[in-house]
Amino acid sequence: MSDRNFAEIDLESILIRPGDLPAGYSGAQIREQVPEMFSELPRGDASIYQQLAKNGNSAGGITIFLYSQSAHVSKAYSLIVSGFGASEDNSLFKKVTQSLPDIGEKCTVTAMKGKQPYIQDACDLAFVRSSAVVHIRMSNTAEVDIASYAKRLDKRLQNLL
Repeated sequence: MSDRNFAEIDLESILIRPGDLPAGYSGAQIREQVPEMFSELPRGDASIYQQLAKNGNSAGGITIFLYSQSAHVSKAYSLIVSGFGASEDNSLFKKVTQSLPDIGEKCTVTAMKGKQPYIQDACDLAFVRSSAVVHIRMSNTAEVDIASYAKRLDKRLQNLL
């Protein structure tokens, strides 16, 4: 797929549909500029970021990168996955990482479980579908919720790409 085709892809239209997100979650601001945490990744030929909110508070986000070079897809995915939970204090969190075979061509999810009741849990999930690399972060949710949303998004990406 050429760069020209990426400009024509409407990523915003596939981000969130009714019934996609766990109870209490909603889509918030959408922008083409991705968060600073992705500054080490190869620049996408196209990208989009949507914040998530839960009961009015920031609760994560969804980022999609499209790459015309397969080497950039592999590098971006590897960098995202290697960063899962890297900045978290291991004395406060239990980190559980696993591969999910039924999402994308490859998919990894990491759950950060707070070891104290006042510490908020979080999940990060990344997957590759064709020329797309997707990162999803949701706070205070379970792996099953983030995986359920990822499956829906993956299906829409398959149809779009």
